[in-house]
Amino acid sequence: MGTCSHALYQHLSEDLQEACAALNHYDLYAPNTKHVSRPEAGPREFACLHLLNNVFKKLVDAKKVDADSKALDKFLLSNSLCNRRRGIDEVGSTTLVAIALGEFRSIYHNFWFDGPDYWLSYQAISDGLATGPGVSIKASGTSFYHKIAAGPMTASSQFLVDLYMGSVSRNPTWMEAEEIRSTQFGNPILAESSKLSFVPKSDEISRTICVEPNLNMLFQKGIGALIEEKLRERFDLDLTFQQSRNRDLAKIGSASGALATIDLSSASDTISTQLVREITPPYVMGWLDTCRTKSVLLPDGVVEPLHMISSMGNAFTFPLQTLIFSSVILGCYKALDIEPRRWPRGRPDGSMSGAKYHANWGCNGDDLIVTRESYNLVVDVLRRLGFMVNAEKSFNEGAFRESCGEDFFSGVNVRPVFIKRLATRQDRYVAINRLNAWSARLEVPLTRAVGYLLEGLEFLPVPPWDNDDSGIKVPLYLAGKRFPSSFGTILYKRYVPRGSRASLLDVQSRPPKGRFKGLFHNPPGIILAAVASYLRDGDISLRIESPYYSKRRGVSLCWDWHPPYDRQLDSHWWRRWETFYTAVNLSRS
Repeated sequence: MGTCSHALYQHLSEDLQEACAALNHYDLYAPNTKHVSRPEAGPREFACLHLLNNVFKKLVDAKKVDADSKALDKFLLSNSLCNRRRGIDEVGSTTLVAIALGEFRSIYHNFWFDGPDYWLSYQAISDGLATGPGVSIKASGTSFYHKIAAGPMTASSQFLVDLYMGSVSRNPTWMEAEEIRSTQFGNPILAESSKLSFVPKSDEISRTICVEPNLNMLFQKGIGALIEEKLRERFDLDLTFQQSRNRDLAKIGSASGALATIDLSSASDTISTQLVREITPPYVMGWLDTCRTKSVLLPDGVVEPLHMISSMGNAFTFPLQTLIFSSVILGCYKALDIEPRRWPRGRPDGSMSGAKYHANWGCNGDDLIVTRESYNLVVDVLRRLGFMVNAEKSFNEGAFRESCGEDFFSGVNVRPVFIKRLATRQDRYVAINRLNAWSARLEVPLTRAVGYLLEGLEFLPVPPWDNDDSGIKVPLYLAGKRFPSSFGTILYKRYVPRGSRASLLDVQSRPPKGRFKGLFHNPPGIILAAVASYLRDGDISLRIESPYYSKRRGVSLCWDWHPPYDRQLDSHWWRRWETFYTAVNLSRS
């Protein structure tokens, strides 16, 4: 069922060269297409080059043997740099830079206060205790129920254990769940270090993640939720919608040149503890320091002291870095006397479509958007704080901008398709659906590439709003044989991943099997998981990286419906996709 990536690449290059007569062989194999200056290279030509140069950039099947070791070296280098840095570098700074740094300090420091008091408190953090979806050290599973009621607990310090016991004592149900858990698994275990692991990022290098003790994660989630709440209140940054907002600004910047995009290298791993200690009120720093892990266990068994305040895996990393970088932007704006504009109250998805004006800055983690005239100052201040601006992914000139997973050239979305796997049937369905969508968006037929992916593959038509791995998305008129029901709906076949689920309602009478075999029964813990919305119909599920798919019946109430607020499915895209490009690529009419 596997597909050869080299053959697919050849078919794709032939499609693109045929579609763009202005491109020659050298263009198709140019190493970098983001700074195309030829006048004939418009958005369509740029998108073709961009697709071909990046389509297999994240192909896991072609992962290099040294991808993990490269990621480890990069992590250790970042940690070493954090150790060598001693706060803010003000040596040789101009008057303007000194003013910007002072404004940054003031904005960041004042963020933590409500009047004369801190808003970060033990009670407020305890009210936001939660778990993440990933693994934790020694946890028996990835669900909330596994982590707080049905397995061992770990913490980096006894003080954190005492804080946890104090928090749950205020909730009789949680306290009862903890008493039942501890009778089976004992008191929380001290695990002073997080554990370094790797996840796929690209074919060249992996991404490092630090697996945290679960009690640390509980309190980190509480702190992160509070920072997010204050970001909405103070800076009007809603991290729920901020990706969409950043993308809108990147589009505007690529069309007008008025806005620049900034990307940072290893941002989460370069926030040094010394920097945060220098700019953060001691009371707040005490909480951050208490809930972080201060060392990490490397794959070779060596324990490495952590000189970064937190890593990927720590639940307050993303909100904290958003706060720091937002304070940098606003400090620079104040130094330059630029008025920061807030977001207009627009559509339900948080974007600014149809608004009379737009914001002039944005920050989502390490994705920054600033005005063109403030770009150099912001970059200078970031470097003095110890951050490394990624020159290859930061843009202040030209027609290209990228932010939060979308790329724009002269206001046109030219984001390429990243094919991550080609080993299974579902991988090919995903590739076909995404190439068809790209084809319609850029008006470039990909008949050879899609035709190659279709060879020997079952043609299973599904509605355009279904999952990419469920079948081949087509408009209704191309769906072929259909099974209308008596209720006016349409029945169809689709592939569905078979997850690993178990019912918590009858664990004793019907003990779960497979991955859930031996699941501990903790009734108060079940109540907690249900109240916190971690259960679905009384079931818990486990994350599965490579699920098994089975063909099931699907029901469509309206086959050709598309979400009115979907950024991709605008009316022009829909007409192109429905009437031409899908049919052409699939060789159907």
